[in-house]
Amino acid sequence: QKSKQQTATTKTTNENLVANDGKLEELMENIKTARGYLVLIEANKDIAVKISKEHKETTTFAATISTKREQAQNLMKKIENAQENFNLAENDEQKNEIVQEVAEKKGEIAGLLKLIRTDMINLQGMLK
Repeated sequence: QKSKQQTATTKTTNENLVANDGKLEELMENIKTARGYLVLIEANKDIAVKISKEHKETTTFAATISTKREQAQNLMKKIENAQENFNLAENDEQKNEIVQEVAEKKGEIAGLLKLIRTDMINLQGMLK
């Protein structure tokens, strides 16, 4: 009976690893998408500053957007090697910690993107 229980536990553990690896892959794909958004945001910000008539205010918004973009990029750099670290992790606990860290950073990045979006809307409002 113990061996059946161990087999069931091993199977469950393996399923969890697959789920975690899939979760990590999904998180990393979301972060890759966010990185693309940051590039578009930077280009749109620069265009808005060039065509704005309220230069001082748009420059302030642009600086705020750039700061938040840099913060998001720094968070992305901190988790760049997450997949490699996941593959090298020695046990399930370490793997779960890596997935949790990536999930937390993704949440922080999403929060920054929301703030940037609000600033971009305000910046666009100045162009009208």
